[in-house]
Amino acid sequence: MCSLAIRWTGARLNAGTRLGLPTRPGTRGVASCPCAGPGVLVNAAATGNGEPALGWLSWSDLEPHVTSTSPLLLGMENGTTYFAIDLTRDESAAATVEAQGDYRFEEARSAAENLLSGPEAAIMAQGRAQVNWHNRHGFCSVCGHATEMRRGGQKRECTSCKAEHFPRTDPVIIMLVHDGERCLLGQSRGRLQAMNRYSALAGFMDQAEAIEEAVAREVMEEAGIRWFDRSEVLLALEEKSEKLRLPGPIAIAHHLIKAWAYGEVI
Repeated sequence: MCSLAIRWTGARLNAGTRLGLPTRPGTRGVASCPCAGPGVLVNAAATGNGEPALGWLSWSDLEPHVTSTSPLLLGMENGTTYFAIDLTRDESAAATVEAQGDYRFEEARSAAENLLSGPEAAIMAQGRAQVNWHNRHGFCSVCGHATEMRRGGQKRECTSCKAEHFPRTDPVIIMLVHDGERCLLGQSRGRLQAMNRYSALAGFMDQAEAIEEAVAREVMEEAGIRWFDRSEVLLALEEKSEKLRLPGPIAIAHHLIKAWAYGEVI
């Protein structure tokens, strides 16, 4: 699994604004909220105390600077239509956003764990997923010609053979292996390793594979795994351990580990 470094901006329309779903740069009438690199735009004053943290901007703030991307439809809520915009290739747009003192770019995982509410984290995750999919599917898997965004980003269409391409939903498994008083956690390489961060094991399912088979295979394949006593995990959940750090409450792994540590699962 990999995480693409992206710049994206969530966009929204005021209620009553009429808009043909955008498929090309320069779409008018959109309002926006950017992200940069692996980060997301947040209010500079955001503290994670429950106030809205995502930074939303008007499309007029970005339109003069956006040259190579199109808004991606996220959905509607309370009369407002939300979009995401990838600013990876629009450095001037990203610089314009950063120059505004009311906002800052925050690393996405950190923002999700420390600043964003559950609904805001979901919006960010949806935006990143759609941007990543479009970045990876610029060409048709049938004939190799370029594809174009359609239906506000909900699909892509080949410019030659007209084949339609839709985002995939891949099945994954996540599990907590334990023997009663100990649980088995894994650690990925990189910065999380330096932070003593461990998590539950997880991975993609293979075709025609049963859930139980996927669990057994992933446990066998994982490297960097270690047994932890319940007492160690309880300390980590209370953020009192120097040897173990666990994922934050935004992660499924956190709740699996917490349920086991407090005896809610057998």
